[in-house]
Amino acid sequence: MVNVRPFGAGFPVTISCDRPFSYAFVAKGAVDSRPSFPDPFVKVGRTPLTIELPSGVYTVIVEGESTTTGSTVFEVRNMPAQVRVKGGSSSLRELSTWTMAFGVAALLAAGVIEVSQTKADDSSTKHKFSIPLAIGGGVALGGGLVMVLVSRTTFQTDGFVPGQSGGPAARIQPGIGISGQF
Repeated sequence: MVNVRPFGAGFPVTISCDRPFSYAFVAKGAVDSRPSFPDPFVKVGRTPLTIELPSGVYTVIVEGESTTTGSTVFEVRNMPAQVRVKGGSSSLRELSTWTMAFGVAALLAAGVIEVSQTKADDSSTKHKFSIPLAIGGGVALGGGLVMVLVSRTTFQTDGFVPGQSGGPAARIQPGIGISGQF
């Protein structure tokens, strides 16, 4: 079910996502997208959908079962607007978390091997284990960070993005976070 006029009559705003079973939430104003009480977001429905919004600034959150959660701020002026969402892969995001954890563990293990001291060990034996472990851990950590960047949800809006001059603009939610809407 689509909440066609969450804030009253206005101009048509189409929200579409390239991933199935994605849901959109809208709040009036430039609102922090982290969970808060009272929740300013109104669930408007499953994408693709067209709603009516009065002129003003809005924040939209899109999330889904297989989509990473993302948000953007856009402005509705006296004309129709369109928000296109390229959903990031939540499976890739989970894989990136495990890869980064493995990389950090390998780096820590390499550090422990290097600082450990025993009478029987010489430094060349330690280096045979710690250097490849540190290199592998660094590669895994870097690969995990790249996967985080690739797996995020991005937005393209035909409306205006506050704080940016000109017309159509894209905005990506930076950072790593865990949140959700119910």
